[in-house]
Amino acid sequence: WLFPLTFASNAFVPLAALPDWLEALTRYSPVTVTVEALRGLFLGQGAVASPAVQSLAWSLGIIAVCSPLAILKYRRTATR
Repeated sequence: WLFPLTFASNAFVPLAALPDWLEALTRYSPVTVTVEALRGLFLGQGAVASPAVQSLAWSLGIIAVCSPLAILKYRRTATR
């Protein structure tokens, strides 16, 4: 599920060049904020603090959701 998110981000195409429906989806993508943070850090383009915090929040949120699911799946598989 991560691979399609890469294409629905601003990593390859600027947000302004996307259709309206895709721009709305892309603007709040976890990959988009990560790309913005990395561009700010490496290229000095744009703000760094806000995208970095949003990227960290997305990462922690994904971990908070996926970790319990993975542990539950492992326990169910291990008890068989």
